Amino acid sequence: MDDFQWSKAEKRAARRAFDAAYERECRAIRAKLEQMLEGGGDIRQIWRIHDYLSEQRRETDRKYDYRYSVLFRMGF
Repeated sequence: MDDFQWSKAEKRAARRAFDAAYERECRAIRAKLEQMLEGGGDIRQIWRIHDYLSEQRRETDRKYDYRYSVLFRMGF
């Protein structure tokens, strides 16, 4: 598998699929964030939001790695 070569069409398709998945994930995070912001005036909500966003950032950074060698293993 280390010698696998991506064609230009495969690279374009992989990029489109990757970008679409990343955008869906970010939209879901934003929707959850907006829901949290509507949650009321509890001052502790600020830190819950911070914790949520920090966790989501770590998770998306781990999940969305656009190196071709990683994409191949992840099935993009």
